[in-house]
Amino acid sequence: MRVLFVYNEVEALGLEYLSAVLKQHGHTTGIAFDPRLFDFFRHEFRNSLLSNVFNFRRELLDKVVRFEPDLIGFQVLSANYPWCVEIASEIKKRLPDVPIVFGGYHPTASPGYVMEHACVDYVIKGEAEIAFLDLVQMLEAGEVDPATPNIVMRRNGAIIENDVRPYIQDLDVLPFPDKDLFYQMGNPFDIAHMIMTRRGCPYGCTFCGNNLWRKTYFKDDPNYMFTPKFVRGRTPENVVEEMRIVKQQYGVKLLRVNDDDFPYDERWLTRFSEVLTDDARIPYKCFVNPNSVNETTAHLLKITGCEQVQMGVQSMNGPLRKLMGRPMPEKIIERAISCIQNEGVGLFCDQIYGLPGETEDDYKAMVSFYRKNPTDFVNVYWVNYFPGTDMVQQAVDAGVLTQEQAEELQKNPVAGDVSTISEYHHKRGKKYKVYMEGYNYLSLWMCDFLMKSGLWWVAGKLNVFRFFRFVYGLGLKANADHFPPPKKGYDISSFRFPAMCRHYMALKIKSWFGKKINIYEDRGRAGAPAAPTPLELAYAKRPPVRGWRERGTVADLSAETPAARLETV
Repeated sequence: MRVLFVYNEVEALGLEYLSAVLKQHGHTTGIAFDPRLFDFFRHEFRNSLLSNVFNFRRELLDKVVRFEPDLIGFQVLSANYPWCVEIASEIKKRLPDVPIVFGGYHPTASPGYVMEHACVDYVIKGEAEIAFLDLVQMLEAGEVDPATPNIVMRRNGAIIENDVRPYIQDLDVLPFPDKDLFYQMGNPFDIAHMIMTRRGCPYGCTFCGNNLWRKTYFKDDPNYMFTPKFVRGRTPENVVEEMRIVKQQYGVKLLRVNDDDFPYDERWLTRFSEVLTDDARIPYKCFVNPNSVNETTAHLLKITGCEQVQMGVQSMNGPLRKLMGRPMPEKIIERAISCIQNEGVGLFCDQIYGLPGETEDDYKAMVSFYRKNPTDFVNVYWVNYFPGTDMVQQAVDAGVLTQEQAEELQKNPVAGDVSTISEYHHKRGKKYKVYMEGYNYLSLWMCDFLMKSGLWWVAGKLNVFRFFRFVYGLGLKANADHFPPPKKGYDISSFRFPAMCRHYMALKIKSWFGKKINIYEDRGRAGAPAAPTPLELAYAKRPPVRGWRERGTVADLSAETPAARLETV
């Protein structure tokens, strides 16, 4: 079958895994991508006027029709859900007989509401590699079994929703992600490589998507917030093999490890340091939880090539952190900061503003903490409430959200619209958010002056620090071979978003002067490539991942590989 994925704004590692599994079974895959210029989640690049001028929706829809798909798949977050529904509706008008599948976070949280849209034919809940392969094979055979795990569908006017099958426990049985799915588009997807060494997080923080996944897969476990059964990993040897291939064959110079808490397993990290060789070593950035950072793990990060660490602190209110699912004392956070900085690794801390139950004293405590424990950068965010997470009810209990707003989140989430950027927290937290943004660029005495003089209001109104990030970003070179200094950026997106703006703006402007441009085939690798890619060659010798062969039982993922099994939890 010809399967087309539709996505926007950023690279999607989940789609790359789905594409790899489908190609392994002889199917053709492609991508229809909307860069959504100046409509990014990176706020410093947002501009409503420019987003309308540099709009690529027509090109995306043309690509969909030209690909002649047998099936269309959307990876859907709560943040891009309205966009996905709108694009799917437009596609349905042009290709009414082609099935459209929604999968990802939001369809898992609200499958029934998603299926109310006529443009959506199927929903896949939870982990999708095997479920999506099942669906593709059944559609190819002409009949979809309504009892297939993970699948939500219509039958005789009713919506049938099945439970999820167990997680894949041995991740080594999966092929390496299909990097060419996005790499074929060239700039900016040839900047850096994203990788995951494990799935799941040791914690089920109430504001995070992992909270929903844990409740979905371990709904009968009273300790679903902290069960270690949620975390599954690849072997270090398997990870190093992927790194070696992308470095040698794609010239990758930077890496982002997408694990929620990369140093969580100290024994794994030790083994990784032992098997990592120079021909696979790539400077990387990773995410960490303070609980997992000590002198040993910090050193292991350093010697394996870590240049940047992004650490979630989120709140300086101890009881609130515990309620959120982050029960670490302040001294653990201080130790983590010290260990990382002693190794000379760049440190970026995340703080969430507007958490339910926060007071102005909590914001003052945060300012005081970072004055005593300076870091390279503090990322400041307003919390958004995601449907299905425990924090939604916590917000209702705290009086931040009404029950009606909480119910509306299930139906029509829009990132930022139902969040604590409201009067309730604006009055208390805005000036401290401006202070912490200034902390990244100004001296402490200047930050104090902004607060005492009231000029923080002017700086916030003019988005001064957003302008700083925008200018720094445009100045970064697209052919990045090292991570930018802290004030100029903290991620591969610091390179990718400016490069995307420059690249797609140039293409659009050329099109105004009559030059017809296909933005999806810059490298001539649309659909199934004529020759196997390096990553495809690497996993061609592996036994293919297999679908659900016997309903109601735990199926063997690979008959040739006894260890490759779906295990009961």
